[in-house]
Amino acid sequence: MVIYNGYDARKSALAKKDMQPATDRFRIKYVGNVTGGQKLAESLALIRSAFPEGGYELSFVGSRLSPDQLRILAEEIPGSYIYKGFMPHERALAEMADCELLLLLINYYEGFEGMLTTKLFEYIASETKIFCISPHGGEAEELITKYQAGACFNIDEKGAAAEFLSSLYASWKNGENLRNKADTSDLSAQEQAGKLISWLKGEKKG
Repeated sequence: MVIYNGYDARKSALAKKDMQPATDRFRIKYVGNVTGGQKLAESLALIRSAFPEGGYELSFVGSRLSPDQLRILAEEIPGSYIYKGFMPHERALAEMADCELLLLLINYYEGFEGMLTTKLFEYIASETKIFCISPHGGEAEELITKYQAGACFNIDEKGAAAEFLSSLYASWKNGENLRNKADTSDLSAQEQAGKLISWLKGEKKG
């Protein structure tokens, strides 16, 4: 039996109420720190190639970027990124909901298959599409696929990844609603806690 960390249903619902009107740029956001093995430079180059005429904006929210990482940003996507430092958790949740796409970078290292962070559940709860760069075969990819929350690509799948981004951008330009519609309530921390309690009660009876 697996119990997930899940997301706070109440906080996620409140975060979606704080959404601002769409801007004239396709907003992509990465929330959290960037760590080793996440293929940052390659991911940025891939994003840039999918938007040859610009029109997008990539924000790093609640991140602590090193001088080297900031240099990579300036070199790969000059003029197309925003760097936002630490902020309260509730505000970070609102940032996740208030954009057209969320970027998720899974570390390329041994043991990536079981890499699940609280951020992933909060990403899914936000109903914002997820663009995940990751080796295939991980549990994060399984959850994103199961809940129809977005798509995952290996870093060498540049053509397929760019096609996914270009398609979303075209849909957004046409005024289409990009929000995810799948029911994700079973991933809430409240539901996961209830699942654990039910299991423990069953064990006691047995």
